[in-house]
Amino acid sequence: MDSVYSQRGLQSRLAKEIKRKLFCNSVDQKPATSHVVSKERKNMKRTLVLLVAAATVLMFAVSPAAAATSQNLSWGVAENDQFNFTFDAANPDEGLSLHEGMYMLVTDAPPTIPNVVTDWTQVPTVDLDMKWTNGTSIGLYVLIFLGIIPFGAHFAVPIGNWTLMTEVVQTSGSWNDSTTFTTNSAYWGMSLTYSSSGLRYTVAVSYLKSDGFLAKYEMKATNITSSTVTFDFGVIREGLPNDLIVTLQDNILLIGIGVGVVVIVGAVVCMKRK
Repeated sequence: MDSVYSQRGLQSRLAKEIKRKLFCNSVDQKPATSHVVSKERKNMKRTLVLLVAAATVLMFAVSPAAAATSQNLSWGVAENDQFNFTFDAANPDEGLSLHEGMYMLVTDAPPTIPNVVTDWTQVPTVDLDMKWTNGTSIGLYVLIFLGIIPFGAHFAVPIGNWTLMTEVVQTSGSWNDSTTFTTNSAYWGMSLTYSSSGLRYTVAVSYLKSDGFLAKYEMKATNITSSTVTFDFGVIREGLPNDLIVTLQDNILLIGIGVGVVVIVGAVVCMKRK
């Protein structure tokens, strides 16, 4: 908790210093001149302050998870946690169109994570129950989740050390060397494309880094000859981060450079008008 409060205090102090020192005063302090700066100049400085303050807060937006093992792994889920999803499936050839709400419930406390994990078999499995929104079991529809087997077959993974998770998942007995990682600031993800019987299949899974639980599971089958989509399926978790925010976090360095350029230009303009 102390680290959280210290981060918030740092953000507040930075914002105040930016407003107090970064830009020249809007009013000339010399008694003889004491002129009022134009409305346009005030608006420019206010905009620059907001940009710098926003960028500063964004850089501190993601707090590291507390270490539970020597490798900094811990669980981001707990018993009775419920995650709501939208279940969509479409198969034009069969006239199938399904759109349902479902949820996954963590039924027991997650098992203890070994202090040192070097193999995927050492990553514990979290017990779950899957039901439609109305409380009935999803029944045989659970078989559609067989598609996550090539990615380690876990619905929840430990958080805190995604570099290690990336290394260890590749020791899974079902791992396919053609798998690519689709990781960013918000998600730890993997995808796989393969062909069979004239169809090209693309399967992808991603886990939310904040809690390690499944965020998206998608599968698409496309006719190789006609490029027609013959099957499209997705289980997407509700309440996921805004795509724009994720993009900003992924490009924070470029944004910081851009803001820095704007700040310098603004400061130069401000000094020239003194």
